[in-house]
Amino acid sequence: EGVAIRIRPINSASDRLVTPLDVTSTLLQSIRVAANEYLVGKNRSKILAPGMSPSETDTQPLIENCVIGVPAHYSLAQRTSIQIAAKEAGFSGYVGVMTESTAAAMAYGLFVTPTTSSDDNGKI
Repeated sequence: EGVAIRIRPINSASDRLVTPLDVTSTLLQSIRVAANEYLVGKNRSKILAPGMSPSETDTQPLIENCVIGVPAHYSLAQRTSIQIAAKEAGFSGYVGVMTESTAAAMAYGLFVTPTTSSDDNGKI
């Protein structure tokens, strides 16, 4: 059976069992909501589709897909739990799980380009 801890929320008379999946899902939901709010504020003019009012775009989820980096030692069961938590957090599209070191290498490749200068000796 799964692991759960008993907590008592602030201003509550009763306890509640919370699983690691609940905690992870809540954290991912907070990240998704904050990212949506940021994108709406930053790119409101780009988000509006023809004929849509600003209030219509506020209710539409902007972020449906995600890729989450996990430690290399995570088992298949742990990776699957992360995917389930992301779905529960509202990521309704593609949810991928990637080893953190691979994600870091890919991000490095996105933002660093090789130079052709002879002074660099081909180093990145």
